[in-house]
Amino acid sequence: SGGAASPIVADRRCDGRRDPRLAAGRTCRTVANDRDRFGGGAGCTRGSLGGARPTRAILLGGYFGAWVGAGQAWNLPLDPVALRARGLTLGCGVVGFLHEAGCGVCETARIMGYLASESSAQCGPCFFGLRALADATARISERGSNEEDLARLNRWSQEVAGRGACRHPDGAVMLLRSALAVFAQEFSNHAPHRRAEPSQPRRIA
Repeated sequence: SGGAASPIVADRRCDGRRDPRLAAGRTCRTVANDRDRFGGGAGCTRGSLGGARPTRAILLGGYFGAWVGAGQAWNLPLDPVALRARGLTLGCGVVGFLHEAGCGVCETARIMGYLASESSAQCGPCFFGLRALADATARISERGSNEEDLARLNRWSQEVAGRGACRHPDGAVMLLRSALAVFAQEFSNHAPHRRAEPSQPRRIA
């Protein structure tokens, strides 16, 4: 939909190869204003339905990254050291833009559903923990806010971190915990929406 997080690869060359030097000296604002790759003026991006829309939140580092409010993120330097000092990471180099009309709860539910489906089922925190987190996020997205699921998300996201056989659960809960902070009001007062399907990664040409 036009409200989905629209991704840009901030540190890749035109042939698709990664080059971290390309991110040096850039900010989220300059990435968004790169008209050759992604049309739109400062503070706006173009959605899949066309037309410039203001941006309300930015996803730094892809699905194992973190949501940041647009007001805080626009001037963040896309530098690994500078981001790490703020508890953030550029991760795979993807910067996603959530349009003003987008729903942070529903977008997070789609991503969590996808990450849970990608579990290799080698340990309980990944196989059972991520599925439980994805299901609770989906219930809030589809049926509306409830105190029980919100409490579960806050508790389980703390309990799953650091307990997996690999870092897959850690990346997922980092994304979720950032969503619970950035979209706190929406998680607490979310109206029922249509079913949130798992969000599939989109290839960037």
